[in-house]
Amino acid sequence: MLGAGGGSIAWVDDGGALRVGPQSANRAKWFLMTGERVSGEQVLEMGLVNFLVEDNGIFDKALACADQLAAGPAEAIRASKVPINHYIRMISNLVLPLSLSLEGATMRSQDAVEAQRAFVEKRPPTFGMR
Repeated sequence: MLGAGGGSIAWVDDGGALRVGPQSANRAKWFLMTGERVSGEQVLEMGLVNFLVEDNGIFDKALACADQLAAGPAEAIRASKVPINHYIRMISNLVLPLSLSLEGATMRSQDAVEAQRAFVEKRPPTFGMR
């Protein structure tokens, strides 16, 4: 299971979901706002991962992927990465400064203090719209 802290720890994440594409970001938004955990099947459906592998099969899957890429046309594979990586960097450059400033601001909020206090006290947090 994966989980984004935003909704459960009361601060904004660094905007990582926005760097995966607008459709995936929109679908991931609920989990970012609520802090609900996300199953492997859900992240696969959202397009945030390419494969689901059992823990004991991850090394074999990684080697199979590496072998598949190594057997392919190296120049074309490298060239296909360039525009995708450029897009990811462009989106990151647009979103990351704002996301980080909001993350910092919300980390110091009353809700964040309550979330940390509740965690230490092993109880559910009580958030309030202030």
